[in-house]
Amino acid sequence: DVQHRFQPEIAAIGVCRDLLGADVVANVDPRRLRRRGLFSFKENDVSTGVAAELGETYVEHQLVLKLTSEEAQGLNLAPSESFEPIGWFERGSVPFKEMPEDDEVWYDSVVFD
Repeated sequence: DVQHRFQPEIAAIGVCRDLLGADVVANVDPRRLRRRGLFSFKENDVSTGVAAELGETYVEHQLVLKLTSEEAQGLNLAPSESFEPIGWFERGSVPFKEMPEDDEVWYDSVVFD
């Protein structure tokens, strides 16, 4: 269905499944995802991998899924082709130096508020 293909929540469930595993996400209702940010980017250096993959300008949706304690019990994120987990962090302890530079500007208010 074309309408569902372009809904960020539907795409995000696929990402959650890839990151958390099908067992954890099997019962996650996409309506539990919360839209927390919509960013529009313009890559100044069009030779970068991001520009080559996404284009010179692109939009990024930021959604948050809060897991219940039962869902998070024993959760162990594994590395994948597109994701390298570096741990769980509380507000004030996120390692921004290991992340894209713009993350420090918006990350805390999107994830923790």
